[in-house]
Amino acid sequence: NSKMQSSNSSVYAIGDVATFPVKLFGEMRRLEHVDSARKSARHAVSAIMDPVKTGEFDYLPFFYSRVFAFSWQFYGDPAGDVVHFGEYEDGKSFGAYWVKKGHLVGSFLEGGTKEEYEIISKATQLKPAVTIELEELEREGLGFAQTVVSQHKATEVKDNPSSEMVRQSSSVVMMKKPLYVWHAATG
Repeated sequence: NSKMQSSNSSVYAIGDVATFPVKLFGEMRRLEHVDSARKSARHAVSAIMDPVKTGEFDYLPFFYSRVFAFSWQFYGDPAGDVVHFGEYEDGKSFGAYWVKKGHLVGSFLEGGTKEEYEIISKATQLKPAVTIELEELEREGLGFAQTVVSQHKATEVKDNPSSEMVRQSSSVVMMKKPLYVWHAATG
């Protein structure tokens, strides 16, 4: 379930072996990647330590790799129509969007900056309607995700002016000594 419990509620399943609800797609998925394993483990520990305050596991599927000069990140679901943008040239980024039933469901970017990766992640998480022709989406490229995220932020601030203050202070992390420490090992 969304707290990483198996059919026996006292047994938790995480990582490559676990199937869990992916809220964004409204279905159960098993994701075989270190990011999913790490985040599902954190969520399971939270569910064990404080089940009342632990919400649903709201995970955006994420895969990445780095090989020599290549570095890419993928968010979401590789389903539907694929739209490629950009062209590979030294120092330039290129990528793809996946559009299913008129909504952005997946994004891939090779050679992006940290900010560009954050933008495609957020745009995919928002699952916006794609109201333009796919050829236009190809021409807009990364600009499409930037527009989606900018419009969302503008709407968010307009609807809740104090959210801008929260966003500006979100880099502060409060830490306190843990109540419990546990270790896990594989072998």
